[in-house]
Amino acid sequence: MTTLSGISQHFGAALAFSSFSVVGPTAMAWLRLLVAAVFMGVWRRPSFRLGRTRLAVAVGYGSVTAGMNISVYQAIERIPLGTVTAIEFCGPVVVGALLSRSLRDWAAVVLAAAGVLVITGGMWAQEVIGVLFAAGAAVLYAIKIVLTDRIARSPRSLDDLSVAFAVLTIALAPVMFPHTLRAWTSGTTLLAIVTVGILSTVVPYLIDQYTVRIAGPGGLAVLLALLPGTATLVGALALGQVPTLREVVGVALIMAAVGSRTTRL
Repeated sequence: MTTLSGISQHFGAALAFSSFSVVGPTAMAWLRLLVAAVFMGVWRRPSFRLGRTRLAVAVGYGSVTAGMNISVYQAIERIPLGTVTAIEFCGPVVVGALLSRSLRDWAAVVLAAAGVLVITGGMWAQEVIGVLFAAGAAVLYAIKIVLTDRIARSPRSLDDLSVAFAVLTIALAPVMFPHTLRAWTSGTTLLAIVTVGILSTVVPYLIDQYTVRIAGPGGLAVLLALLPGTATLVGALALGQVPTLREVVGVALIMAAVGSRTTRL
């Protein structure tokens, strides 16, 4: 199921990339959140009376998710999808190591870091902004892993997700809506936005909630971190982003880092 989540999210990102000429990366991230908020709101019809703790966790989750999505979209506008995902998923690898505290898992972090250095070695001079956005997404992803566990423990976790998406969508609307006006006049773009919201937000996050209940945050972190290879493949097939040898080696190092600790899930 985690593989399905990754494939869904990567194809959603590829579709979003194809619409950046009409809607910029940041505005697209907000529209993706809007679609998820409407879908979850109609489905769950949640109560906003969550209590202080649940509301804080929900809003925190929504804020981190929005920031992560913006960072990813800003990054993939500049550097290949597979490279962005490989860097981003180092966040979950670190979470897995922190939660286990074993030398083997910290060795995996070092290996993943080596993979990132190999991938980005030729990019710092030309695409430093894209690399920094991807690194920011990795930090936010690590935080999201922990918050996902907190929300999954709630008796009404899906309602909490609905509230998180709704609160952030409304809060960001005054700033984001003016940048989306071109999208509302194109039926093709609107269809793409709805598809992006379902593929990249609704499907993956519902699967994440199910997975974290079974594997815990450490297990979810590792399972999700297995997906950079999928992103590289989707980037090649959907966007024509054929990876260089350097990128292939870097992604392979990160995959090896993750694979070195999957036997203990």
